Amino acid sequence: MEHAIIKQQSIKDKLGIFFSGVCIAHCLVMPFLAIVLGSNVLVSALSEEWFHTLLLLPIFSMLIYSVPQVWLVTRNPWLLVLAISGVALLSCSRMFHGIGETFLTVAGSSLVIAAHHLSLKLRRSVLEQTVG
Repeated sequence: MEHAIIKQQSIKDKLGIFFSGVCIAHCLVMPFLAIVLGSNVLVSALSEEWFHTLLLLPIFSMLIYSVPQVWLVTRNPWLLVLAISGVALLSCSRMFHGIGETFLTVAGSSLVIAAHHLSLKLRRSVLEQTVG
């Protein structure tokens, strides 16, 4: 049973890494798009608060559906530290605008990516132990 749960986590962790990477890219690219494209409809839509919230939904979802299940099998404390710290920074970033928001979002997304990467590594380790 544990083996099947761990095996299914791979796609969730990879999607979590992807969505967190999109979030980082969005934060770092948006200022340049605003300079290059000016204030057009696309730049305005991508800068809206609803769009930021929309980006956070898949990040939080993949984290919730992935990390706790791997943690229950491995009990690795760093997995929870990285995940909770990342979520805390991403949540706090919603209270700021400008460079503060960008810094917190990039730091939080990076910690979430690290949590998913550790989850993948732990999953592989558990699979190797059960197979080998």
